[in-house]
Amino acid sequence: MEPMNRDDATQRTRAEVLRVVRNAGLFEVADELAAELPEVVDLDRDHALFERHGLDVDELTSRMGGSP
Repeated sequence: MEPMNRDDATQRTRAEVLRVVRNAGLFEVADELAAELPEVVDLDRDHALFERHGLDVDELTSRMGGSP
């Protein structure tokens, strides 16, 4: 999936982020994040949220087809 804004590759939809987390087998983490993530997720802005759940933003970026 393409970033929400072509000028900002760090933005993704909540659905895309949750899909990637679930595909990694982290179903409970995905369920927790679903209640906390905004509709448009900015990986830079929201990095602390991911870290609280034990997720590495660079790994998420890589799994979504970007480079960390």
